[in-house]
Amino acid sequence: MKKVLYILVFSLVTIAAKANLLSELRLSLTGNQFFTLTLDGQYFSYPDNKYVVNSIAPGTHYLQVFKANGFYGTAIAFSGYIQIPAASVVNAKIDRYGRFVVKSINPKYSAPVVYQPVPVSYPAYAPVFYPMSDYDFGFLRESIRSKNFESSRLQVAKQALSTQYLTTFQLIELMNLMSFESSKLELAKFAYSRITDKQRFYLVNDAFNFSSSITELDHYIRFNS
Repeated sequence: MKKVLYILVFSLVTIAAKANLLSELRLSLTGNQFFTLTLDGQYFSYPDNKYVVNSIAPGTHYLQVFKANGFYGTAIAFSGYIQIPAASVVNAKIDRYGRFVVKSINPKYSAPVVYQPVPVSYPAYAPVFYPMSDYDFGFLRESIRSKNFESSRLQVAKQALSTQYLTTFQLIELMNLMSFESSKLELAKFAYSRITDKQRFYLVNDAFNFSSSITELDHYIRFNS
């Protein structure tokens, strides 16, 4: 009987300790925009300008944030892995560059947590950016190709890049859809901050016809890195 009672008490203590580890995420978008999200595959479908997600286990989680995009439905504002510390309230936002930015991390409980009485500060983890999938990029490429005017092609490319990221090779494909050297250069400058593999960015130089464009792009990168 004593053994059964001991197991029951131990189980209750273990459950309570695990509950004390759970954290809370409070998330918003720059500009107070409405959005929905998924966390580890769980979809929160009601649009709001601030989400509070409770009972999150500490550790690494996969987060996707979708913001309203006018007539286009929704657009991905963020997609990547985030780190949630234990027993904390994490205040974060998705900034206008599509980055997960931690504004503050506060203890969830006012009293010291039994399993860790000493306060610990947690670093903000660098966001992880992912390029467009081949599926989505195919739609973008065909949308640009269907436009008759160079200005329209450039505008569509910039619209996509305002919320999405590309690889260097994807950017080169888009540049090759432009007819004018000036448009290729403008697109390369605009896209530089949205490239996930900047170590290969030098390859975009092959898309230019004139060395002056390469020189101008190089100057732009030097002063904007």
